[in-house]
Amino acid sequence: MQLYKLTDEMLKLYDSDAEDVALERVAKEIKVKAESIAKFIKNLDADAKMLGDEIKELQAKKKTTENKVVQIKKYVFDNLEALELKNIEAGIFKFSIIDVKSPVAEVENPEDLPKEYQKQTITANKTKIIEDYKTSGICPKGAVIKDGYSYLKLK
Repeated sequence: MQLYKLTDEMLKLYDSDAEDVALERVAKEIKVKAESIAKFIKNLDADAKMLGDEIKELQAKKKTTENKVVQIKKYVFDNLEALELKNIEAGIFKFSIIDVKSPVAEVENPEDLPKEYQKQTITANKTKIIEDYKTSGICPKGAVIKDGYSYLKLK
């Protein structure tokens, strides 16, 4: 039986002043159902962790593969340049060295650039908002203070 149906049944028993035996039976069913739900949650948590680990592993493999492509392209580029060739046909493929005429800016330390050459990402300092709210009781525009919340903990 679903948990919500067991809850409804228990509430009806409370309202009808049912016997302790009936209450104990439904309470036991609720505990069994809660255990099944807890097992399901734990399995989902394990799946999520495994998927997260697999994602990290795949991202690392992706980065390694992308780096290999860059290295191999540089290898071909260096050899074509040494031979003073602008292009070479290789079966169904063609390598070409492209000369870019427009200037390209490369930046080693973006922090050292003047402010007008920096892009900024704005994030909220939630800790400071709470600290100021606790001392002044004033919530800044654009923020909402929630006085606590409830959550379900599964051990």
